Amino acid sequence: MNELSSKPHVSHQGQSAGLWVCAVCLAFLVLVQAGLSFGQPEGFAKAEHSAGMVSQTQSATLLAADGGAEDMILVLDERTETLSVYHLDIRGGLQPLQRLPLPRAFLDAKASSYGRP
Repeated sequence: MNELSSKPHVSHQGQSAGLWVCAVCLAFLVLVQAGLSFGQPEGFAKAEHSAGMVSQTQSATLLAADGGAEDMILVLDERTETLSVYHLDIRGGLQPLQRLPLPRAFLDAKASSYGRP
């Protein structure tokens, strides 16, 4: 008898992208916490790091970073639990690249790690 697998096929490229996004989110949060621990005001914290400029309000955090040929802007929205990635184009302005629901990204990363040593 042949058994069909009910496990969905996920490409390694998709898994890798999800893990990279999670890694960027964690690095981003570390940078934000570092800015808060250096005596910045609680409601609005700013810190300059080698990765870029970090700014936080009550429900959103923004990271501006040098993406090589273009500048990248990451917005972490705590209310909707999403990470939005934009690139800044001089001619076209702010262009959206990706919007990622964080709970789904962490679930995908966790699911992709099963079965690996």
